[in-house]
Amino acid sequence: MATAAHTPKKVPADGIGLGASSDFEAITSGADNGRTFSRSLVKYFIVENTTGSPINLTVLGGSLGEASEAGTTIADNTIAIAANDFHLLETHKFLADPSGVVTLEAASAGLQVLAFYGNA
Repeated sequence: MATAAHTPKKVPADGIGLGASSDFEAITSGADNGRTFSRSLVKYFIVENTTGSPINLTVLGGSLGEASEAGTTIADNTIAIAANDFHLLETHKFLADPSGVVTLEAASAGLQVLAFYGNA
C-alpha cells in the first residue's frame, strides 16, 4: 500500500459541525501506509482511537525551517493514543518534511485523523 493524502476540513464560521465521524479518515496501519497533509494549510489535527486498546501514532520527523538550516535531524515522534480517546495536536514546522508535508503512521488499525483549518 501507499500513504494516502488526507483532505483537511474548513472550520465553519460558527465552529459548529466539525468533528462528525464522517469528517475523519482512517489511518491505514503499517509503515508507508499512513495519511499525509500539507502543514501550510493545517494548524491543528485530531487523532482518534476508535478501539478498546491503546495504539501508537508516529508522526514522521521532519527537517523544515530552522531545523534544516541548523543541520538538525528531527526524530520521529511516537504518541500513545489511549483506547477510545483522542489527541488534539498542533501542526508544528518540525513535524513536516522539507516540502511541508506532515506524515502520520499507525501501529495498528483503529486510528483516524481529522485535520482542519480556518476560523480556529
